[in-house]
Amino acid sequence: MMDIKILAELSDTIFGHWNGIQEYREVKMHLKRLLGKKSISNLFEEFKIFMDSLPNEHLKKKPIYTAIFVLALFGQNLDESEQIRKYLKRYELISLLYGGLAVLIKGTKPDFVIHISTGDGPFRNKYQFLRRFEGEFGFWDYIEFFMAAKVIYEEDKEKFRRLIKEDNSQLLLLNLTSYNPEIEIPEEWIIDLMKTQDQLLQNITFYLLTKKLRRYIERLSDGDRYQDTKGEKAARNELYTGIEAELRKIEYALSQVDDRTQVSLLFNYILVEKKWPRRFSTWLLDPKVWLILSKEIRDSKKINTLEEVLCSLEVIKNKVKTSHKPYRKDMLYNATVEVMLNFIGENVGIYEWTEKEKIIFKQICEVLPKSSRTKLKKRLYKESQQLWTCKIDELIRFDIYWRDQAKQKIIMGMLAQL
Repeated sequence: MMDIKILAELSDTIFGHWNGIQEYREVKMHLKRLLGKKSISNLFEEFKIFMDSLPNEHLKKKPIYTAIFVLALFGQNLDESEQIRKYLKRYELISLLYGGLAVLIKGTKPDFVIHISTGDGPFRNKYQFLRRFEGEFGFWDYIEFFMAAKVIYEEDKEKFRRLIKEDNSQLLLLNLTSYNPEIEIPEEWIIDLMKTQDQLLQNITFYLLTKKLRRYIERLSDGDRYQDTKGEKAARNELYTGIEAELRKIEYALSQVDDRTQVSLLFNYILVEKKWPRRFSTWLLDPKVWLILSKEIRDSKKINTLEEVLCSLEVIKNKVKTSHKPYRKDMLYNATVEVMLNFIGENVGIYEWTEKEKIIFKQICEVLPKSSRTKLKKRLYKESQQLWTCKIDELIRFDIYWRDQAKQKIIMGMLAQL
């Protein structure tokens, strides 16, 4: 029969797996030993008897006990989802399961918490983090948790919404970016979450918001490779219609957050995706956010390659109707110049002058206005004059000489195109 001792062992087994102490096969064997070969219905009957006989001092632990029990059932057999859901409803345990999962993800109980580090710390561009590690956020490591949370989603959408907001680990939302396509996050939830000050959470929700848009753009790009038939034209028109609808949704969502968040999210998307609707550039070139965009380019440390510099310039060069004088754009162009100069000064961004860098820099020069090219040329020349690349430097300060030699090749390569 089910008792507190068995539940404690079930908890140790689940957390042993999550904390990497036990292998999955070993966990399944342990769960099988604890739960036996009983049917789901018999296990729920035993659990109901156990819950009804709890002493008063244990009543507050009902949510945690329910969560442990359900996690163990999923750990034993993932294919029993519908049966588990059926009996959770029959015995009115959905609310208790929600309460237990909420405790688990809030992290308020030291012995009942998911310990996870997202690893997004080094990424200034949180959208880049999501795109790079898509599908690697511990979904299969914590599959029992996701299956239990899915039951909440299927039975009570509002409780699932609260679960997302209470998830300090953001494990649920991170995995919704790549798994569980049947779980749809409504636009109103996304807007609500985008209003937080947590950059990772903002980018997760923007990633979800733009999921269909990305898919349409990818299909449009693939379609451009094929023969221009009548059927292809109709398919493209359908994609254009879909893109327009998505852009209206995105525009509305962005209008609900502050200017700084809007600029950051759009700029993050552009740097990573490399293909974006022209409307994104138009929004970023609204004169009221020029100063914010300039700081994003110059100071955010999100631009780490010449290719990303070029993306920024592809945004800036777009023409927009505005009463502001065009010369104000110099602020944006010069921000990209500062980024490239920082690449040289801080030994980042460009590590050697290859044919790839040469081609990209040529494209950069074609977009930069003459005044910005002149500024870049003067600053690069001044930087080259300060390098330790003489023969005497090679003899007495070899490490510096070696570093500056590489830097000089980069500078000379850039000057040759300016």
